[in-house]
Amino acid sequence: EAGAVAEVVEVLQGAGVPGVKAAEVIRQAVWHKLLGNSTFNPMSALTLQPCDYLCSEPRSKALVRMCMFEMLSVAVKLGVYDEGEVDVDARLAVTAAIPAGFKTSMLQDVEAGREPEVGPLLGAVLDLAELVQVGTPSLSVLHTLTAAR
Repeated sequence: EAGAVAEVVEVLQGAGVPGVKAAEVIRQAVWHKLLGNSTFNPMSALTLQPCDYLCSEPRSKALVRMCMFEMLSVAVKLGVYDEGEVDVDARLAVTAAIPAGFKTSMLQDVEAGREPEVGPLLGAVLDLAELVQVGTPSLSVLHTLTAAR
């Protein structure tokens, strides 16, 4: 299996795809991405704002942080991370470094008149939170509002 992964990485790197590397711990890599997608996607769909706005406007940024902390509580309870292993502000900085005007897929969906993909990105996290009995009030509100969009 590791050989196949190495081959794929080599092909992608050879094709000039930037930043390609094999993840050591795939669950952590998936949750790291999910921390951004499950917060920025629905918030951008609701506010019709790109990521740089959500990272810089104080109230939006505070809500993003709150949602990320809730998600991390779920991930910790699932054994993906240890308590304190992920720095939310560092994760927020990853998205803040994206060029200004970047629109999430949910924002693009809303602008194109398509239904946002809230179930796979946020609904799944809420299902896991319920399974491990972790409260996610901010994520629940975000999900409800985005699903109603």
